[in-house]
Amino acid sequence: MAGYKENTEARIVISNWMSTYYTLEYLSIWEDFNNPDFNRMGYQSVRSAEGRLIMSPKRWIEITNAIGTLRMNLLLGYRLSLSFIS
Repeated sequence: MAGYKENTEARIVISNWMSTYYTLEYLSIWEDFNNPDFNRMGYQSVRSAEGRLIMSPKRWIEITNAIGTLRMNLLLGYRLSLSFIS
């Protein structure tokens, strides 16, 4: 997805994609099935927060102890988002 944009815009594209409740719901379902250490309460706090949702891979990992975002980046070769995570 971000590979079709310029390198400088990839971070913004990924952050915008992750800043939808549908995306976070999908990621949380994946984490529930594949990550025994997934912090469901962290997800619920993000889901119930008021105001505009702004999410990044790094923030998602920190709040929920997610592993799928990093694994997806490694498997699909999103080198741009890897530098965004760390």
